[in-house]
Amino acid sequence: MITIRDIVQYYARYNLKANTRMIAIISDMIQDPINSPLKGYFLKALGTLLEHIYLADLSWLKAFMELGNYGKDIEEDLRFALEPGKSLFQNFEDFTLKRQKLDMLIVEFTSKVEEEFFSKKLTIKNSEGEEAECEVWKAIIQFFSRQTHYRGQISNILDQLHIPNDFSNMILIS
Repeated sequence: MITIRDIVQYYARYNLKANTRMIAIISDMIQDPINSPLKGYFLKALGTLLEHIYLADLSWLKAFMELGNYGKDIEEDLRFALEPGKSLFQNFEDFTLKRQKLDMLIVEFTSKVEEEFFSKKLTIKNSEGEEAECEVWKAIIQFFSRQTHYRGQISNILDQLHIPNDFSNMILIS
């Protein structure tokens, strides 16, 4: 019988592989990804979009790990230090290393959770400070859906630049 844990582990492995493929395409095809401008997007540079995705993933994973009491300091593990007004990544290589490490932590975390974890309640806060409580299983689905959404945006950006890309097929990648 398939469990939520099985599904979450599948998503985590796919996420790692899809991000690895996406990073390889960007690295091979875009000269300066961090400073590459975006037209028609809320965030004005590819690096800013990648940082936005990374920080949200980090925030969600930290909330899950704290709720599950997994005894890891994710910020210490990632050597994370965000200084106001400064980019989190010095360059694309720095992003790549941090993204890979975060994706590995996601895989590691999902390998340790027990089925009971998904029935716990998690309090979340939106950017306006409004709080809501939801079951962890719903938050985990949101976590992975959000990653897929943003990879779709990056795929669209690459399409506009006439850069072939294919990192969205869960069946073939995972």
